[in-house]
Amino acid sequence: MKKPGIYARILLLMTITGVIYLLLLSVLYFFKNKQEKLIFDSSRDNFEQGVNSIVTLNGASLKQVIFDYTFWDEFVAGIETNDSLWYNDYISTVLASFRFDYVCVYDSSFNLDHEMSSEGLELKGIIPQEAVILLKQKRFLDFFIKIPDGLFAVSSGSVHTNEDPNHNLTNPRGYFFLAKKWDSAFLDNLSGLTSAKIDILQKRDSVLSDNPYTVTLYKDLAGWDNIPVTTIAFSREFKALKLYNETALIMQILIIVFFVVAWLIFRISTGAWIIRPLKLVSGILASENTGYIKKLQNAPGEFRRIGVLFEDNINQKKELKIAKEHAEKSDRLKTEFLHNMSHEIRTPVNGIMGFSNLLYKEDLTTEERDEFIKIIHHNSEQLLRIIDDILEISKLETKQVRIQNAETNLNHLLSDLYAVFKIKANEKNISLGLVNDLSEYECVVMIDESKLLKILNNLVENALKFTNNGFVGIGCRHAKGKLIFYVKDTGIGIAKENQGKIFERFLQESETVARNFGGLGLGLSIARENVELLGGEIGVESSPGVGSVFTFSIPYKPVPGTTTIYSKTPTKINGNTSGVILIAEDDTNNLRYFETILSKSYPNLRILSATDGQQAVDKCNTYPEINLVLMDIKMPVMDGYEATRQIKASRPELPVIVQTAYSTLDEKNNAIAAGCDDFITKPVSEETLELLISRYLKETPVVVKKT
Repeated sequence: MKKPGIYARILLLMTITGVIYLLLLSVLYFFKNKQEKLIFDSSRDNFEQGVNSIVTLNGASLKQVIFDYTFWDEFVAGIETNDSLWYNDYISTVLASFRFDYVCVYDSSFNLDHEMSSEGLELKGIIPQEAVILLKQKRFLDFFIKIPDGLFAVSSGSVHTNEDPNHNLTNPRGYFFLAKKWDSAFLDNLSGLTSAKIDILQKRDSVLSDNPYTVTLYKDLAGWDNIPVTTIAFSREFKALKLYNETALIMQILIIVFFVVAWLIFRISTGAWIIRPLKLVSGILASENTGYIKKLQNAPGEFRRIGVLFEDNINQKKELKIAKEHAEKSDRLKTEFLHNMSHEIRTPVNGIMGFSNLLYKEDLTTEERDEFIKIIHHNSEQLLRIIDDILEISKLETKQVRIQNAETNLNHLLSDLYAVFKIKANEKNISLGLVNDLSEYECVVMIDESKLLKILNNLVENALKFTNNGFVGIGCRHAKGKLIFYVKDTGIGIAKENQGKIFERFLQESETVARNFGGLGLGLSIARENVELLGGEIGVESSPGVGSVFTFSIPYKPVPGTTTIYSKTPTKINGNTSGVILIAEDDTNNLRYFETILSKSYPNLRILSATDGQQAVDKCNTYPEINLVLMDIKMPVMDGYEATRQIKASRPELPVIVQTAYSTLDEKNNAIAAGCDDFITKPVSEETLELLISRYLKETPVVVKKT
């Protein structure tokens, strides 16, 4: 049996769809009825909320007068003296002022002192004695009473002095009652406000209307004892709901007619718009006939786009092949990086752990012990550099790095950088030079100091790593609105064909370089990305066996106005340096470390300590001779930020330097915002402490005017 063609299948599908559609329409009709009920219930709820709000609002005036009058010293005096003239002048007048119908006052012994009703009503003793007694406990009471004269809403309150507006501090001095009659005029007004017909019923289940679109709301009016005295019914017809029901039925009929017409139109149009293009697609898939592709590109609708896609298919296959190769290369690089990282981390850790264990041996000579300590120190620095690089590349990759420009003295920055790397250069017997062409007027700029230091540290570290003899030079100059930095060396050099890839992540010039010199291949990538964040460019000129020159330029942003410039920092201060230093540190090991370094290197320094922020503040106030504070951030009682703020408030000239294990830019910004003068990250080396003491205990500021 021959299978039906695509056209017949489409028509069959359309017919089945129509049957399903009719079934869905029936379901829709069912849900329409459910929706109608929901709308009816929602309308009822809204109607009930509106009625309750309006009824409450109409009783608000009674409550407000009761509240205003029942904490009044004159009212208390009037009750105690039973002054009828005062009652007539101040109490009875509320009937006319607020259109109430009855007022009465009882003394503290529940005796009726005064009562009065509006014109046309002769009301006497309508308040039940039990309600008066209950008011002593309740302090405020609202209820309804039904008497032969009609239905009355009553509001009442106990009377107190001016000093007891909440009626909870003193015993009642009397009891004040106000009543308003719910007469036909009041009910007509209430009917107008609620847009509803109002009936007072004898029993709650009375049938008021058989209209299915009429909502009836029953509201019980309770007496003083919370027992209903009567029930009122609010009735409203929802004509919009009736209109909705009729409109929905018309729409269902129109939808059925529309579907039949649409089915006929679809049967005619699908032949030209779908069947013929589908035959072309079938032919293209079978033979890749270019003639069919051209015809398909002239077809209506989306088939034209399909023809273009067929034409691009071969090119896409080529692109997919290239993308696959790149993905495989990326996976391979990441795998190599992970293996390399494991090796790079385990190597220094092995050295630290191995030589730390050897230090316990008692038969070590002094020379061996010193050598082992140097090895441990070197491996610790190597491990810290690896961790810093991994964290930095992670932040760069997830776009967490933000530029925070601040006033920076480049002369200081370069001098400190030179002092740090001079020691490492001496260890390799390499000459380290610094050429700084910035004048004292050009050296103070707005820049992200941490980013600039990362760039220079990576470049100088790289130069020292790949240079075994000769020299490494650091330079800086200002030209044409740019700061130009360079780091040159006489190291192994880089082949021209490899100079482009050394700035990519996880890549080094060759496997031989990676094997002989180690490293993760991240340093130059970090430098490049930080240069670009600062709005600059970086490049390299190099020849194998001759050396390399890395140059980068960033926009020059001078600081306008008056700037404080410091004298050149000495690279090493002498042991005669004197002063008083306060170390705020809660970790005993870190405190012992700082005290040991400072006491041995600078015997004339006096060292004070504090184990929490509050102690640091107290000692700065107690010892005015303190010249410098080393402040930890995370401490008990008071953290370092708050301690710094309090110290700076009383001694703004006292330098405070944060020393912390936190290393993020946000933490540094928080420290500066708190008033700190400098920021160093643990672990803190002896050289770093020397530079800080040199800067903050010996420098003399000179104020100059930049023009």
